[in-house]
Amino acid sequence: MIELKHLSKSFSGRCILEDISLKIDKGSIVTLFGPTGCGKSTLLEMMAGLQLPTSGEAIVPKRDKAMVFQDYAVFPWMTVLKNVTFTLSIVGVPRDQRKGIALDYLRKVGLSDALNKYPSQLSGGMKQRLALARALAVKPRIIFMDEPFASVDAQTREQLQDLLLDIWSSNPVTIIMVTHDIEEATYLSDKIVLFSASPSSRVTDIIEVNAPRPRRRDAQSFG
Repeated sequence: MIELKHLSKSFSGRCILEDISLKIDKGSIVTLFGPTGCGKSTLLEMMAGLQLPTSGEAIVPKRDKAMVFQDYAVFPWMTVLKNVTFTLSIVGVPRDQRKGIALDYLRKVGLSDALNKYPSQLSGGMKQRLALARALAVKPRIIFMDEPFASVDAQTREQLQDLLLDIWSSNPVTIIMVTHDIEEATYLSDKIVLFSASPSSRVTDIIEVNAPRPRRRDAQSFG
């Protein structure tokens, strides 16, 4: 479980987030939803350990975490396969196991035919599939995702959402995601955390999404 206790964040004396308290259950998908500039990405980065809060406490496991960014954060000088095997080396996976693990996750995200390509040779959707494979390959307990599908077209976005859910259903890690898309939040989430506008953004509501899985975008209940 992740727990935030009265978390606040200020920059140059200006309060961005104020008194955020939140509990996130193990194995759930939670989206952070609110107006642009309300501090969602800042909160995500504090949970991931990339920023420190000004006050309060974030109780998050210190290990077994991964992050997927919006802007295809992959190594441009490495091939698709090397991107994943190098990440596995960083977390200490033995050399003789790295290629097999990488190939397995690249197969899961549909990149088996692009192993020797460089990111510059990939479409936006393929780059984000690579970022997802790299994050999943290290077998994290928690994945933080900052608008991971915002930079791709609508059809690719839906494909990536379905891919994420397909992988998650067989290995339900905890996923915390920032999004501005109402449909995406509803389709993916167990809970949607709503934030007020800045400055001094707060949690205004937590919506439980009780629709059974697997969900259908064309179902009346989903609409």
